[in-house]
Amino acid sequence: PDMDINDLINILEAYADMQLNLAASLWAALERTAQGDAPKMSAHQVATTLLVSAKLGHQPSTLLAQALGRRAQELAPAMNPEDVVDTLNAYAQLMLHPGELLLQALLLRAEQVAPEMDAKEVAGTLSAYARLEQEPGSQSWSRPTPTP
Repeated sequence: PDMDINDLINILEAYADMQLNLAASLWAALERTAQGDAPKMSAHQVATTLLVSAKLGHQPSTLLAQALGRRAQELAPAMNPEDVVDTLNAYAQLMLHPGELLLQALLLRAEQVAPEMDAKEVAGTLSAYARLEQEPGSQSWSRPTPTP
């Protein structure tokens, strides 16, 4: 039967939650589905696909990584804080460089949404920055000092 992206993500998350190993043939089928669906994925779906791949210990194929990276770059300007943090962390966990254009788009968006982030999202973003060997912009990540 045909799988859509939500089916794919549900299967990947179930395997990751149960800490099960994915058979190579199942991983290949899931990768093909993700690669075909990447151009219509939401930011959350892109981030989740990458995060679950990392959690399962599967490095995405070059073609899948490129397809997800292209989609993430298209969506980066409108990503919410959670999707920015999850995408950055997924690349960091996979030890996969997202490419300069995507990285710059994600870093810019992280700075733009920093005021909306909760403490966990700020910590996750800073952790991903460190693992991706980036530094946050000084303006967005510091709160103004109140004047007496």
